[in-house]
Amino acid sequence: MPPHDNVRQFEQRPGQASGLEGGSGDGQIPSDMSERVARLEAAVKGLRDGINIVLAVVGVVVLILLYAITRIDTVNDRVNALPNQISADLRDIVKMIAETSTAAKQQPPQVILVPEPSVQQQPPKR
Repeated sequence: MPPHDNVRQFEQRPGQASGLEGGSGDGQIPSDMSERVARLEAAVKGLRDGINIVLAVVGVVVLILLYAITRIDTVNDRVNALPNQISADLRDIVKMIAETSTAAKQQPPQVILVPEPSVQQQPPKR
């Protein structure tokens, strides 16, 4: 007899308990089966908790990566602006040096001091 025929015969027997019911026919699950189911339920609950923790960690890592990418873009923009800023600063420095060197070559203006005219005060009249 093939094995699947045995299963059909077992399922079709009258008066026998079916499924998970014990051999006594009172509808109770055997104690070793209850222990197995309890361990299986605990394992499934542990897996669910583990999956939740893993998903939370993955979510945090994704958020950190997104933040880092946006920060890298802003840093990249700042770095790209540096050459223009440096060249502008160098132009200003060169212009200032040129102005100071031309100012140093020019003769200072001559200052002529004119003495104050001396005015004699007359004594007061009486």
